[in-house]
Amino acid sequence: MRDLHQLSIEALRDYFAVSEKEGVISSAQSRMMDNATSMHKVPVRTLMTPFKKVPRLSIRATVGDYKRLVARRGESYAVLVEKHQVVAILSIFSVVKRRLEDDQPLRPYAEDVLLVEENRNIKSVFYRLRRNPFHCAVVVDARKNPVGFIRMEDVARYIATN
Repeated sequence: MRDLHQLSIEALRDYFAVSEKEGVISSAQSRMMDNATSMHKVPVRTLMTPFKKVPRLSIRATVGDYKRLVARRGESYAVLVEKHQVVAILSIFSVVKRRLEDDQPLRPYAEDVLLVEENRNIKSVFYRLRRNPFHCAVVVDARKNPVGFIRMEDVARYIATN
C-alpha cells in the first residue's frame, strides 16, 4: 500500500483511476476524489451565493425584524450591514436561546463575520471555514465590498456532486 499523503495530485488521480477500473471504488467516489483534488484550481466565486440573495438587515435592526426575516426567507442566519459593508453575522440560535423581546436591538447578539477575498480558491476557503464557528463567510471584492456568501455546505456539495 502506497503512502497516499506523499503522492502528487496527478499521482493521486492515477491511483484512484486504477482503483475505479479494478472495482475498488465506485465511479462516484472517483469523481468525488477528482473534485477534492481540484479544489485548489476552482475560484470561490463559482460556489458562492450572490450577495443580493443573502438575508441581511441593518445594523440597527431589532429582534422583531430578524424574526420577520427568518419567517419570510426560512434561513437560520442573516448578516448585519451598515453602509453597504457587512458588520456581523447572526444565527437564529443566538436569538432563540435568549428569549429576547421583539424591540431589543440585534447587534449585541451578533458575531464577527469571516471575510474571504473573491480571488481565493475553494481549498483555502475550506480551511478557513473549518476554523470558523459558523462555517460560513462573506465573499468580498478588492475594496472589501460584499459580493457573495459561501458555506461549508456549498464546499461539501461541490465535492460530493458532478
